[in-house]
Amino acid sequence: MKIIHTPTNETVARVLTNRSMTLDEAIKAAGGEIHPEYEDANVKIGKHWYFYEDLEMEY
Repeated sequence: MKIIHTPTNETVARVLTNRSMTLDEAIKAAGGEIHPEYEDANVKIGKHWYFYEDLEMEY
């Protein structure tokens, strides 16, 4: 499965799994962090920050 940044259609992360996951689980499996208290970009994956609502999963 891939996590996609929808505004740019960029693949943010790839996650190998044998089951379905929520977006939150996929972000954490990819080594990301979710910071709901931040007003600006609130998801960090690697060294990049994204808005949670701009991310989605693609199988």
